[in-house]
Amino acid sequence: MIIIKYRGGLGNQMFQYAFQIAIKKKYSETEVFADISHYQMLNEHNGFELEKLFDLSVDSVGEVTLKRISPYYVPGKKYKRLPKKLRDVIAHNLQYRYYNFQKKQRAKTYYKQEYHSSYEQEVFELKMSQDWYLDGLWQDIRYFSDYEAAVRNAFRFKNEERFNEVDLLHLEKISHQDSVGIHVRRGDFVNSKFDICSMEYYQKALNIIFEQVENPQFFFFTDDAEYVEKEFDWLTSKTVIKHSVNQGILDMEMLSKCKHKIISNSTFAFWSAWLGEQGGLTIAPRYSIIK
Repeated sequence: MIIIKYRGGLGNQMFQYAFQIAIKKKYSETEVFADISHYQMLNEHNGFELEKLFDLSVDSVGEVTLKRISPYYVPGKKYKRLPKKLRDVIAHNLQYRYYNFQKKQRAKTYYKQEYHSSYEQEVFELKMSQDWYLDGLWQDIRYFSDYEAAVRNAFRFKNEERFNEVDLLHLEKISHQDSVGIHVRRGDFVNSKFDICSMEYYQKALNIIFEQVENPQFFFFTDDAEYVEKEFDWLTSKTVIKHSVNQGILDMEMLSKCKHKIISNSTFAFWSAWLGEQGGLTIAPRYSIIK
């Protein structure tokens, strides 16, 4: 048996699901399950979203089996009945002490990715004489490059009924113009360990667009519309798309449909580009490792 831990927002969940597809293909005679218990303790971003937003089903592992294999604290029925303050203490503090102790006990069956974007061939060479718990974000397309068709099929958009009249007008313009989708990620990246793409990066990217695209029409997708309106006020022919946090999937699909793209250093932006229209320019930040 192989269990894959899920954590993070939508973009991370998509990488983990793509990884799970690859692992299931590789170990076709072994049961492969997802551990989504993280979201029972921490409602990270919008919680676990894959099954809500895409036409797919995640094979999740049962509580009893998970407690036997996982190094993490597994919330059960008793946990859910605890007062919220006590649940928060466990979720934000005690579970990590539990993990630090348990991972030593489960060392033979526990595999931890070195850092979130490292490619580690070892995960495709596991000995199946034992169970495995795989913990990582798996942000490298080499993990699923042999199964690209299956991944694209899993992440087909189904947002027809979610789009309002304004969205449909934007989509019409995007499809009939030399559209340039620009993703500006701020939100929880501000004052965190993650770098935010600088205005210098966006200026260089825009210069490339101006040099190669005759009549670009710019569509911004962001979690900080006020910042974009202020910092890009000089840019003409622009539209700032505004959706609520829980409607981010609309941003992903609309950005994917833009002919050209300038993306930020976020997994959300990556998937927008990877799933998107082919043939145009895609400009991305220089790759860097964050451990």
